[in-house]
Amino acid sequence: MKKKTLLLMIIMCVIGSFTGCSSENKKEENDTPAIDTPSNKKLSELEMLEKYMSIMGDTDEEVVSVLGYGTKTIDENSNAIVLRRYSLNLFGEILSMILSLEDGNVMDMSITPTSGTYDEWLQKITELLGNPDETVEAYKDQSQEVRASAWNLDNGSLTLRSVGGMVLLRVNQ
Repeated sequence: MKKKTLLLMIIMCVIGSFTGCSSENKKEENDTPAIDTPSNKKLSELEMLEKYMSIMGDTDEEVVSVLGYGTKTIDENSNAIVLRRYSLNLFGEILSMILSLEDGNVMDMSITPTSGTYDEWLQKITELLGNPDETVEAYKDQSQEVRASAWNLDNGSLTLRSVGGMVLLRVNQ
């Protein structure tokens, strides 16, 4: 049952990341990595990851005060901000991060690597966090492999997923 739930969650995330929602995009500053550190002090990868994880559940205003405006997506019907997109520097790469907001609070965080395979990202994250607490490998159909590994952390969890070769990092509270 746990594997079916995880597989369903993976499939829903992939579908959600490709389809998005009907919205109007309004671009704002998005050229620099999202988190600026005091006195340009470089945070460790773990500190950066914890900093990103700490914004789960925060209000849109709190996110903007920490990460800046990014690029926002507004729902045309309710005029509410439903997504914020940022570029972030993590694991030595500039990655794309999408925050999903519901009722003005961050409910979901997806980080999409621009390069690398599931195995390469598994190695990077394992070097930082140790072995995953859970790993699942399955086949959606005979030609499409679905893989996921999860690490439980103090203030949430990080999940690495791959479906059909597309790699996604997901932060959960």
